[in-house]
Amino acid sequence: MTGQEGPVSSWNESPKSDPLGTHLRFGEFELTGAIRPAPRGGIVPREGFRVDTYSSGNAEILMLAASISAENLFDVMIAMLSRLSDEVDVVVGSHHGLDGTANEPREVVLEHVAIGNLISTCHTFAESFMQDGCLSLAVIDPEIPVEIQLDEHKIFFVYGKNLARFQAILRRLSIDRDENLPLISDGEHIHMTSLRYRDAFEAICEDLRAGQPNENT
Repeated sequence: MTGQEGPVSSWNESPKSDPLGTHLRFGEFELTGAIRPAPRGGIVPREGFRVDTYSSGNAEILMLAASISAENLFDVMIAMLSRLSDEVDVVVGSHHGLDGTANEPREVVLEHVAIGNLISTCHTFAESFMQDGCLSLAVIDPEIPVEIQLDEHKIFFVYGKNLARFQAILRRLSIDRDENLPLISDGEHIHMTSLRYRDAFEAICEDLRAGQPNENT
């Protein structure tokens, strides 16, 4: 739903080939290795969330956007997924080309995934979800209904008619509402990735397929 643009750039990174590696901490806010503000025209990120209205066709729904510091990001991800129903639909997205650098987007849609298996997959591939600037995850719960996205910028987007439970998760972690919150994707930025993350996309999808019901049973 977000319509966020694809990676602006990418790196086959190593400690010696990441000239933007110093642009990770901004006061108390720390970025993961997935994204950097551009040296010029970049946003100075900070932690918080804002709530807007998103128009989809003739309908308007609430959209929560959250900028989360690296040390809290995975905890927020698991806490939000834990509030969903037992079965969800999942979309895994990647911009990885065959050489590991950014390329045309790919998406795999997996329906009826057990939430326990999704959370287990997130733990198994936590590094990829947090550190790969070419990997995204969307989780749709038609029962609530709500959609949660962790996009390639490592920004959370939550869409739904009632977002109170997700706002409560953020407030418990002392992440406050800030209607003037800038998102790193609002300014010039660079996506970071690595060859070692290239195969994670297929492995994540395969792991999630294990959480789908067996059609032969």
